[in-house]
Parts: sequence; structure tokens; C-alpha cells
Amino acid sequence: MIESSRLAEEVGHLHIPSGVKISINEANSLPDGEVIIMTTGSQGEFEAGVSRMARGDHREVKLVEEDTLILSARTIPGNEMAVNEIMNNLARRNVRVITAGSRPVHVSGHAKQDELKTMFSILRPEYFTPIHGEFRMLKAHKEIAIDMGVPEDNVNLILDGDVLEMDVDNVTVANKVPSGYVLIQGQGEWDIDSSVMEERKSLASDGIVVVSIVRDEKLVVEKPRIVTSGFVDASDEARLIRDASQALAQAIEPVLADLVDWNEMDRLVRACLGRFFLPQDQAKAVDFGDRN
Repeated sequence: MIESSRLAEEVGHLHIPSGVKISINEANSLPDGEVIIMTTGSQGEFEAGVSRMARGDHREVKLVEEDTLILSARTIPGNEMAVNEIMNNLARRNVRVITAGSRPVHVSGHAKQDELKTMFSILRPEYFTPIHGEFRMLKAHKEIAIDMGVPEDNVNLILDGDVLEMDVDNVTVANKVPSGYVLIQGQGEWDIDSSVMEERKSLASDGIVVVSIVRDEKLVVEKPRIVTSGFVDASDEARLIRDASQALAQAIEPVLADLVDWNEMDRLVRACLGRFFLPQDQAKAVDFGDRN
């Protein structure tokens, strides 16, 4: 913001009288009623100035009761929770808040149709590709380009992943490449729809039950161990695990001597424990771990 205002002054778009713009140290030495602070964070960015002021952890600016804060931007869809958190924090400090919904304090930074048409009139492009906004906005921009004389075949409406190829004779969509969110943790990278992410979503919504059976050849050497996470309320967990473990031990013992395929044990465990866990949540899965 500081750099943008400096450049705006240099090119003559912003005119600030001498002595009006002061440092934060100078501002803190003046009476509150004589100071306006311009800061960042109208979309709820956690580390932005207004967010830190609202939380009370800004190093240089402390809001006090009856201060007035103007949020001059409209909330971008998706940022509502973060912006609401700022509003709530400001209310806790008894700070008066003025928004674009209550007063005419916002001017859009996006060009209107007439302004876009002016740009087409000045530039007179042979080819045009709208790149900003949602699909309906891209389509509207395409229609403006055609209305202003750009041949329809020369307007490329592209989506994420489309490869736009340009040479001296033409501009065309030549290919499509994989696109979308890539999630990174440590050295791992996963697409948003990868099996890793699907499993994590399942764990987050369903929890997990892990069963461990320690065996030596055809002998179970200790009582089956059951561990749950995010699956059952703590007040019921001890009783449920105790009963399930006892029932599983009784179910395993008669068939262990004749067991040929250890995968049969997997099916036996699922069948035995199903009556304990499935009534809790029909979507739960039981993971069977084999330890020799």
C-alpha cells in the first residue's frame, strides 16, 4: 500500500498536501481526533494491519473505545468468516465500524463496460483473451470484445489448464494440461482429488478404529488391542473397547488353530466388531493390523 501510494503520487493520480502524510511515530504523538490511519486487511487477511489492530496485537497502533474504522471494500465471496471475525473483534473493543453496506464508502476497482469499451477503442486488438473473473464474467467480457469489433474466432475463452499458443499468425488453444490445487506437506505433494486426500477426508469425517492382534504361529499371545481416534465419545470409549476386545478374543480362539488364510481373520474381525461399532456410525471402517 505504501509503495502504491508513492507511485500514485509520482504519476500525479494522488495529491497529498505537504505535511498531511506523517509517520506512525508522529501519529502516536498527536491527539486521536487529528489522525487517520490507512491500513491493509479489508478481506480479513490474518497478518494484515486491521486484523492485528482488531485482535490487539499490532505493535504500533492500539484501538480504543469510540475509535471509528471504515472498511471501504466489499467482502469477496469466501472471505466472509475472516471479515466477520474482524468485525466481532472490533465490536469487543467498542470500535464503531462503517462498511460499504451502511455508507457509500466503496468504489469498485473493476472497470465498467464503458471503460472496457474505451480500452478496446484505444488498443484495437486483433486477438483477445479474457483472463479475470468467474466464467460468466469472462463470457461477458468476450461479448464486449466482439461488440467492439474483435472477430469472434479471434476471442479465446479459456479455462484453467488450457494452453494458449501464440505465434505471428494466430492465437489458439493448443492443448490442456493438468491444473488445480496441489497440497504440499513436507516432501509430499498431492492433488486435491488424490487417494491420500480422500483418505484424510474420510478420517476427518469418520474417525478410525485400529485392531492389533499379536500372534505366534497359530497362537494369540495377548488379548486383542483396539484403539480408536475421533470415533466415539471419551465417556463411552473404555466400556466399548473392553466389551469389543473380549468378544473378539472369544470369536478368534475357536478358529485360530484351523486358520489357513490370514485374510480370513480380517473378515472375522470386521464381522465380530461390526455389531459394536456400526450402530455408532454406519459409515465407520475397521482397520485390521497384523503383527507377528
